[in-house]
Amino acid sequence: MNELKNRYKTKQEALIVSFLKDNSKTHFSADEVFAAVAAEGVSRSTVYRRLERLAEDGVLLKFNLGNSVGALYQYCDHKHGEECLHFVCTKCKTLHHLDCYVFSDVQQHLNSQHKFLLDGSKTVFYGLCERCI
Repeated sequence: MNELKNRYKTKQEALIVSFLKDNSKTHFSADEVFAAVAAEGVSRSTVYRRLERLAEDGVLLKFNLGNSVGALYQYCDHKHGEECLHFVCTKCKTLHHLDCYVFSDVQQHLNSQHKFLLDGSKTVFYGLCERCI
């Protein structure tokens, strides 16, 4: 994160981050982000480049949902990203949060019994949501 502080930030990037931060409980495609900031003069290519850079810098979570859907982005407040797992419905392609204490038990078990630290911000389960069962 230190290199992020030293990197030049553009007005366009600030608009993108502001939009995602203001909607931090929602996931957005690059096209949805573009639609939200286009009126401010941000180009589609700038949105795509900045989203990738911000994900690399850890400012955004990036969820790759497959070729037909593309990636979704979400502002990362680190507390939320570390504790929250996700699942993707393989039928309707929606991304859902799994805010459940059971998963903290799983993370704790993996750490204590297997010496493995699970990164919840990158953990995605695949299956069917209740609407698609």
